[in-house]
Amino acid sequence: MIILHLPSTKKDERNLEEQLQDLVLAYQKIEHGQDEIERSFIEEDGEYYKTDQEISRWFRSLQKDLSWQRSLSGDGCYVDPESGEVC
Repeated sequence: MIILHLPSTKKDERNLEEQLQDLVLAYQKIEHGQDEIERSFIEEDGEYYKTDQEISRWFRSLQKDLSWQRSLSGDGCYVDPESGEVC
């Protein structure tokens, strides 16, 4: 499960949330109270990605995995054997 940790006081750090939404996948969002965390970070399966470099690497890997996975389960076109209609 992907968990997005957000500081409640910094609305400018919603960029990570937008990136997750662009990937069209499920995630949980936790907004932390004032002064609990300094900046947004991502948690996945007990691993934490907190620096810009770690987060960028994680997003690149996730995008690559999603592209491969979605290529296998993408929309397929077929011909209905009864009617002859395509898709």
